[in-house]
Amino acid sequence: MWEIDEPEIWRICLDGSVQQDWAQWFNWASVRYEVCPDGGRQTVAEGEPRDQAALGGLISRMWDMSISVLSVERIGDPTKREDILAETIESWR
Repeated sequence: MWEIDEPEIWRICLDGSVQQDWAQWFNWASVRYEVCPDGGRQTVAEGEPRDQAALGGLISRMWDMSISVLSVERIGDPTKREDILAETIESWR
């Protein structure tokens, strides 16, 4: 099995608010809900999956459940998470 040598944080953005019981799929991530500039809502999950198979399995499950995936993005090293959050907040202003 292929494993990630260095820790990686991934951000997955979904259209709308995922139901609370579905949020358990993101057991490796923190889940939050955001209001978009256009007034819509999105679900954002950020975390470190154990490997690529876990990430791929989650994306496949969302596809099967017809959840609209807006983006999947590798956002880097977890030790730099505060910098990433600050950049995200600035981009929404």
